[in-house]
Amino acid sequence: MKKTTLAFLGLTLGLITLTGCTGPCKFMTVFNYCPHERSYLVYGRVVDLECNPVENCKIILIKRKFALLGQKNQPEDLGQYHVALTDKTGDYSFCFEPLKANDVWLYFDAGDKGYAPQFVELNHLMGPTFLQTSGNSPIIVDMTLEKAM
Repeated sequence: MKKTTLAFLGLTLGLITLTGCTGPCKFMTVFNYCPHERSYLVYGRVVDLECNPVENCKIILIKRKFALLGQKNQPEDLGQYHVALTDKTGDYSFCFEPLKANDVWLYFDAGDKGYAPQFVELNHLMGPTFLQTSGNSPIIVDMTLEKAM
């Protein structure tokens, strides 16, 4: 029983070390250092709590690059790009390439309409990064915005 438990824990820790962490610790290994060098289609709908569409919500793509495990560099901001505006029905769509970014986020900004901004991490939605396998596209991100306090 003890050998099986120890083997399972060792295997689990080994997999975590090889594949990296996508949670708040954000460390990168040689297996997940480079993102997929391909285009992604992202689309979705932005609504309020009453399911009414939010028109002219700005969608901003944020790209960052984290250092490999063991390096002491701070995350490098690769840019913020205004990629889309929602239409009258709250729909939006755009394409992007991660290039050298290994941390990709969307920022939904409708502050001029009285809504609180929202962030969504795209890393886990882009699909597997283990040994650079192909990712998921299209990526669907529907957002519900709340009124700012």
